[in-house]
Amino acid sequence: MYDHFQMDLAVKLRRERKKMRRLVCTMMCGLFIVVVLVAVFMYQFLYPGSALRYWMCKQGSLVDSTSSFTYIPLGDTAQRCQTHGIEFTWDGLKQKLSHLDGVPPLNSTRVPGKHHYYLNVDRCAFGGATKLSAHVEGISNNEAVCGPIIFGVNHNCSSVYYYQDSPHAGWKQYQSVKYYKILHDTLKCKPKDAFN
Repeated sequence: MYDHFQMDLAVKLRRERKKMRRLVCTMMCGLFIVVVLVAVFMYQFLYPGSALRYWMCKQGSLVDSTSSFTYIPLGDTAQRCQTHGIEFTWDGLKQKLSHLDGVPPLNSTRVPGKHHYYLNVDRCAFGGATKLSAHVEGISNNEAVCGPIIFGVNHNCSSVYYYQDSPHAGWKQYQSVKYYKILHDTLKCKPKDAFN
């Protein structure tokens, strides 16, 4: 009888050890998956230019309404960068960027017709950082990230305006798109039927 009791106890202990091992393995796998998911989320949230940051920048924008043009910085006229914007209503843009509270919309007497307001999606996703346009080792996707953080386009997609802070505060027309045909040809607005 003692041997039978000892055998039952040994079998029960083996079963309990197996259950415990399975439980520990399941917990370790679950913990590993949670750590990986947190790491991926933190990477997406903190890394400039990640897919999550682009998605966050696009929240609240008008669906499928974009604009792009080639921008030449005043300080480096040899540099060219493609500026990509997603359209917002003026109120939506002010809500997205709280520092625009003191910025007036485009003046209707100076720029007649409907105005379209855009957020530079690359500057938003990269946190306003400027990257070099030349190839640099160690920097992924060596495209330049520059241009105004917000810009406006007139009713027929022929002029680009950007807001300049003091001392000469106000909306200014981006002159290169106006005067150089090759740069004017890079100005694209979608959907085309919104620009008449």
